Amino acid sequence: MAFRRDAYAAIAPRLAERREVNCFTATWNVNEQRPGGSPFFALLRERSAGCQAVAVALQEVEVGGSSIALGAAKDVIAKSLQVRS
Repeated sequence: MAFRRDAYAAIAPRLAERREVNCFTATWNVNEQRPGGSPFFALLRERSAGCQAVAVALQEVEVGGSSIALGAAKDVIAKSLQVRS
């Protein structure tokens, strides 16, 4: 069965909804250290306050069983959930 563009065009408005989404993205060089009282967290809270999606890319992250990135991500998410509740 061949794809028919006109048939799809007729049902497309029912398949998708166009929305505006506010996103905040950032990169952070953690220099293989566990973040302490970094001002990055305050910046993250301030800049992402009205956002529906937040993405932070970490650079120079230790890879191993006790990953710094995993601990940092869990801390930020936990604090973020407390602030927004």
